[in-house]
Amino acid sequence: MANGDGNSPNRSAGRPTRDRVGWFLSDAGRYQVTELTEIRVPKSTGTYADVLKAVGMATLLDEFEGRQGLVTISDAGHEYLLTPSQPIEDCSRARLSLGYPYLSHAKAKPAPEGLSPKPFPYEEEKRKKEAWDKHQEMSKGSGKRRGRKKTVEELSMEPPRPDSRFTLMKVLNSLRSGSESWNDLAALIQDKLTPKQRADETSEGADAKETFLKLVLGRMQGGQAEQESEPKWSVSVLQTFTPTAGKGVNRVKPDGAKLDNLKEPWADWFEEWTKYRAVEYVLSGRFAGKEGKDVKIAALVPGTQVSLSALRNLADDFVRASWLVSGRAYTNVKADVFSLLGLTHWLIEHSEFTPIRENRLYRFLRTRKAEQPRPRDVVAGLATAYFKSLGTGRALSNTNTLLLPDWFPLTEHTYEDWLAVLDEHGQVLTYLDEEKAEEANLLIAYRDAVSGNELEAYLEFFADHGANVMRRREKQTYTEQFTSSRLEMLVMGLSSDWKTEISVIVKDPAFLALADAVHEATVKAQYWKGQGQQDYDIHYGLAQGWKRAADRGLDFIQVLGDFARAYNEENAKRKEKKKTSRDDVARGDLDRVLEYITSGRVDTRTLCLLLLAYGFAMTDEEREKAQASREKKRRDAAAAPKPQSQE
Repeated sequence: MANGDGNSPNRSAGRPTRDRVGWFLSDAGRYQVTELTEIRVPKSTGTYADVLKAVGMATLLDEFEGRQGLVTISDAGHEYLLTPSQPIEDCSRARLSLGYPYLSHAKAKPAPEGLSPKPFPYEEEKRKKEAWDKHQEMSKGSGKRRGRKKTVEELSMEPPRPDSRFTLMKVLNSLRSGSESWNDLAALIQDKLTPKQRADETSEGADAKETFLKLVLGRMQGGQAEQESEPKWSVSVLQTFTPTAGKGVNRVKPDGAKLDNLKEPWADWFEEWTKYRAVEYVLSGRFAGKEGKDVKIAALVPGTQVSLSALRNLADDFVRASWLVSGRAYTNVKADVFSLLGLTHWLIEHSEFTPIRENRLYRFLRTRKAEQPRPRDVVAGLATAYFKSLGTGRALSNTNTLLLPDWFPLTEHTYEDWLAVLDEHGQVLTYLDEEKAEEANLLIAYRDAVSGNELEAYLEFFADHGANVMRRREKQTYTEQFTSSRLEMLVMGLSSDWKTEISVIVKDPAFLALADAVHEATVKAQYWKGQGQQDYDIHYGLAQGWKRAADRGLDFIQVLGDFARAYNEENAKRKEKKKTSRDDVARGDLDRVLEYITSGRVDTRTLCLLLLAYGFAMTDEEREKAQASREKKRRDAAAAPKPQSQE
């Protein structure tokens, strides 16, 4: 089967290209390269397979440079650019390694000697995981409070923890469908890296190793290897590393009903090798679905520029996925959301702006605007694939690319703001339940808003979340709210570049007065009802009604006017009874807000969503009072005498 340009499939247009390099024969008779300055790896699949190939190629380039972890990976749009810390003038002294762990599962052949890294002891780690899970279940049944510090005796009784990458290796093992391509290729490459020498031909091994070194470097640069030096290795196409790959092929002219195998090698051993090498640098996997039979794989996507060592440090935390546990994110979309928030939090805490010196792993690049670095400059986001269980196997359900939050620049002055907004979003989203349709839609809307980085999408989410807060409170189900101060940070950040008019509106006292009226008529009125002190009507359905009116354009003006009239009438009734009342909506404030619409300075729907988002948000003072109240209830519950059991 050939591509449209006549090339065989294992010589795709996505192979790397060379840049200012050329082979020459040194005085010592060894092949060298002049000024190896960069390698370009085109994106050819639109999935995380492109990331695996680029990062795997970067690990090879790092070994040619001396394994310093200083090779950088940059997203150049249609391709990835790999750059050593300095031009490599002599590649003949490189010491290549296999670059990925041999998987010692139950049916695997004995691992070859001298592998680097060492083989992954799958069966041993499996036993550790079983013992650890059993210990955790026993600890839960003991009735001891979660989150407390364990005693020295309890820590000494804990079994050894399994390797942090065991779940990832378990996922890879479950998706290989009986194929031994991972281990077979490891054995073939290791044989080339450590060839056996005959006693009467001591130079044979060195010559074979040098030939393979030259072949690898030539393939890294995108050159066509000589036929006699190209190994005739056959590797399987595994969807784990090429998610969009399929099994089998239909004939051009049908002469039967069955699917047939490909008649020539479809997978290129070198490209598969680079993908395998990248696993420990970017990949994470977990079992998903109600019965835990589906598989979700995610890969870190390099941003504007990231060093190989920084990527590996992030990957070590990425596979632990501690942020999924803290957010109770065990469902598909919620796990995506908390992965994005957790990754961003990690990047910021390990940036040059952290006050903890030992956390400064790298410096953000200032590539978009002078003195305005962004988290996406280091890691752009996640590329994911979901494999649905079909009983006897798993099939690709969807692939996706999710981008990190990009709210405002990260500087010394905004460091704490970033962490505060991230923490608040995580705290609020923790209470959303993906099993409920309306809350699942909220999580999807938030995930899309983060990736798209569009202010309107965020405002739509905040408005819908406010309506959901009212639904949950009516059912007496606890939930959290966003605060107006953190909301303003996000709105100001997303509107500072080109939607400057919005930055002016949200600071206008007239706008804030109307938003406060929305707050008093909805979530605050509902709060007082819960306290048994309801003095005003609760405007249920306000968000839905306003959004419908905003879709019809100027109808929103009438709806907003009706709301102000009804709000002021309620206040007037209180005043007639000589009771304290809320502040009225002033005619001047209403006219000024409506003027933003009629003058065309902002569209109707955006203004509607801004009022709802700010109206449903709670103030910092309200948040502090709510936290103090919850803390008091916890203390009272802890101090209350426990009922004695009757014998």
